Amino acid sequence: MVVAYLWDVLGTLASAREYNPRMPSRHSVRGQEWISSMSYELIWEPEGVVQRYTGMLTADSLLGATKRVHCDPRYDHARYVIADLSAIEGHSMTPIVLTELLAHLYGAHASHPNCRMVFVTVDRLLALLIERVLKTSDDKSYEVEIMPSEAAARDWLASQPALHAMSDVMGFLIR
Repeated sequence: MVVAYLWDVLGTLASAREYNPRMPSRHSVRGQEWISSMSYELIWEPEGVVQRYTGMLTADSLLGATKRVHCDPRYDHARYVIADLSAIEGHSMTPIVLTELLAHLYGAHASHPNCRMVFVTVDRLLALLIERVLKTSDDKSYEVEIMPSEAAARDWLASQPALHAMSDVMGFLIR
């Protein structure tokens, strides 16, 4: 894995990009099977992170990128996560996969509740799955939105008030 960090003169983070290795994998959707390499890029910004996906969106890539973001110390101060799915060629998302993502988000929310997640996609089926599992679940944690472009996602984030919730790492607040 190649990790590239760009630091400004004072040593504070200016921006960072992380790439996962391109791992060939076999995919099957609606009877068609192909081999592709899924790739995602994590772009850390001063107030959040952009997960930019290309190729075939799989459960492993979506959950792997989410876990990497949540394990990064910069996530403790992130105000947003933008999951840009606009360049994917297809996906193998199911309600089960998104329910697993929901569980990861729920856990991350306990220690860092001041974040929002925006998915960028024009794929109607994928947007419907995200809507039904992540936005309307009784177990939802983060505020989740679906936007047609990264610019629209950024505009929506800019229009939202800052969150100032207390962390519930010890489990005292959520009942």
